[in-house]
Amino acid sequence: MKFNDQLDRSLSLEKTTQRIVCLVPSLSELLVDLELEDKLVGVTKFCVHPDYLRKEKTVVGGTKTVHFDQLSALKPDIILC
Repeated sequence: MKFNDQLDRSLSLEKTTQRIVCLVPSLSELLVDLELEDKLVGVTKFCVHPDYLRKEKTVVGGTKTVHFDQLSALKPDIILC
């Protein structure tokens, strides 16, 4: 998969994304809506929709206070922030 980031840098992923950590509550909700919840392995304490998400996924801190040791232990393919 190829795409450009916010700085217009060209990026590519060598393999299909299997493990996602999301640090943006609205994007976590979107991933669930897109039926990608099974790939979501980590969220923030502010990811409250759907309400069960924080109980089923690893909470890696807040949006601005990420616990990098927990995040790293999840071995994410991609981090949405």
